[in-house]
Amino acid sequence: MSNKQGYPEDTYDTYPDSYPNDQSDRESNGGGCGKCCKSFAKFMFSHIGLCGMVVAYSVAGGFIFQHLEATNEKQECIKAMDKYVPMENKTVYDLWSLAQAYVPQVGGIVCA
Repeated sequence: MSNKQGYPEDTYDTYPDSYPNDQSDRESNGGGCGKCCKSFAKFMFSHIGLCGMVVAYSVAGGFIFQHLEATNEKQECIKAMDKYVPMENKTVYDLWSLAQAYVPQVGGIVCA
């Protein structure tokens, strides 16, 4: 027994040219927006689509984190600078005083 293309019945589904391919069959099987949505969903849930979603999620998360933490980071930086600058000034003053104590002065002129 054979089908309309001449293939045996059991092999009808295995040959690509045996599928219906006229316009009315394609439209009845989901053309237009449904076909577009189906192909989009198929791509998004493939391995490539999932990898792309992970990358996009990571980049978006980085920008969101940076936006949320920007003010806190500035406040922490200002607090640290308020502690650092007085220590820096004291260290420079101590080094200057130490240098002045050990450099001999002759007639108001510093000699090295």
